[in-house]
Amino acid sequence: MEVRTLQKEEIPSALSLAEEVFMRAHPDNPAAGALLNGYIAARAPLLEYLGAFEDKLIGMLAYDPQNWHICLFYTDYVHRGIGTQLFQRLLQAAGKARVSKITVNADVLALPVYKALGFENSGEVDESGGVPTQPMEYLLQKEWLGKEIDITIDHPCGSFHPHVPDLLYPCNCGYAEGIGTLDGDFQDVYVYGPEEPLETFHGIVIAIIYRRNESDSKWVAAASRDYDRQDVINTIGPLEQYSDTRVIWLEKN
Repeated sequence: MEVRTLQKEEIPSALSLAEEVFMRAHPDNPAAGALLNGYIAARAPLLEYLGAFEDKLIGMLAYDPQNWHICLFYTDYVHRGIGTQLFQRLLQAAGKARVSKITVNADVLALPVYKALGFENSGEVDESGGVPTQPMEYLLQKEWLGKEIDITIDHPCGSFHPHVPDLLYPCNCGYAEGIGTLDGDFQDVYVYGPEEPLETFHGIVIAIIYRRNESDSKWVAAASRDYDRQDVINTIGPLEQYSDTRVIWLEKN
């Protein structure tokens, strides 16, 4: 099986495959088929496409490169690993782009497939589009937990926040040197522990903060694995008070 990025002239065949498989799963719901066609007409030019081939196109995955949201994901056959290989190719691209998560609004009929790939529910089922869908996310960057990084401080502890009036930084904040993100900047990091203003810091990643509806993440670094989880939350809380977040923690030895 060959899995690769589709050429422009191959995209119409991929969209036809998506429509065919969708209607095969929802034969008694022509209204949903019309909604899918409208969605494809509006979104298709903005997406990146992956395809799986065995003599012919047998699977496709289309995603938005701006936010790494899977928009279309269909295979002509099941239980042959087609979807797995397509998703692994997407993970490779996401890793190179330093993306923090991949999202999808999964057809509820496909929930077992997405859960097998490692996706988790991230919201309530939405039935407004004619086909019930479950918001899901696949969290990346977990491999950085416990790793040592060098941080350049650009917002020292006690300095004023540039966007929130009267808010002083409760900790040193900066970026991880040499670790880029989707938007071309370096990875943002909160430094837990030192209360004096710093210029640089060398520490261990103890937490990753994921923000809903954002592709980037925030990391938390400390001098060691010995930290108090609640104290970390209390420290960085003022900086995340306006965000809907989820935190993945480094387990202490």
